[in-house]
Amino acid sequence: MIADVCSLPFRDRVFDITFEKDVLHHVKDPEKTLREVMRVTSEKGTVIVVEANRMNPLLYLHMTLVKEHQHFTKTYLKALLASVLKDVKITSIEAHVYPINNQSFLRFMCILESLLGKFSLLNGLFSYNICIAKIRD
Repeated sequence: MIADVCSLPFRDRVFDITFEKDVLHHVKDPEKTLREVMRVTSEKGTVIVVEANRMNPLLYLHMTLVKEHQHFTKTYLKALLASVLKDVKITSIEAHVYPINNQSFLRFMCILESLLGKFSLLNGLFSYNICIAKIRD
């Protein structure tokens, strides 16, 4: 089904889980979008939000500088989510699909990702920020 994310064609509180990945930074009004997602999520449901991390060096170079694509900072995303959801907690993860069949490059990226995972101070550089929030009235 194709629908406007700011006006979903579903009854109120119909889904136990709602999931969005890389949507909020594309819409004009991300807060309105989140409110619509909450509207269709059941009162004991879960909202899962996944957004690319603007502070990830690779994504920043590729998407922000080259393609002029504007991802959110973790701080902004947390504030945005907190304006609509309760008890917002965000974690960062590393996840990639490389459309390259170059073994040297892939080995290098695996080593780099492994190193990032060993230093908690670098977690803010992971490629995705994830929030899993329960709806509570």
